Amino acid sequence: MNKVINIDDLILFTSFIEQRKEVFIMEKTLFKKYSLQMVAETNTKYTSPKINKFSIKNSIAVVDIINTVFHLDKQAEEYCILLCLNSKNFINAAFEISHGNCNSAILEVANVLKRALITNSPKIIVAHNHPSGDSTPSKADYSLTDRLYDSAELLGIQLIDHIIIGNGNYNSLLSSKKEGVLL
Repeated sequence: MNKVINIDDLILFTSFIEQRKEVFIMEKTLFKKYSLQMVAETNTKYTSPKINKFSIKNSIAVVDIINTVFHLDKQAEEYCILLCLNSKNFINAAFEISHGNCNSAILEVANVLKRALITNSPKIIVAHNHPSGDSTPSKADYSLTDRLYDSAELLGIQLIDHIIIGNGNYNSLLSSKKEGVLL
């Protein structure tokens, strides 16, 4: 009952799939036979009543939301959080993008921007904590902010802010120093 498909038919079939932008998965069975299954593509909205009601207007609001939802100010290890915003600064999605140890967390720019693209977000805010309680930015923090800003700009995404949260304090690397107003 298994039908043999020649290469030309497979190429034509593959072209058809790409034109329709359908997602197919090759699934290997116990008998080492393959079958095609179509998987529906979905777009999941982040619907937390805690955070998607508010328009982000300043870095103080960002710190309040992140500490309420993720408790970044109380973590003993370093965490990085990404807030994806729509054009009116409402939160589309929030992600924990990195979890490190007591003094560092590895953050890849590609993973940040991938999530912004997936959620169709033209603006992003990155925040991370310093478990030591001191929110003073390190050279690595400034370097990451520069790389993220430049890379996001290439994709048409605006990095609104990079916030470092300490114990009862925070430091905003990009927002205006006057009252933490986001640009």
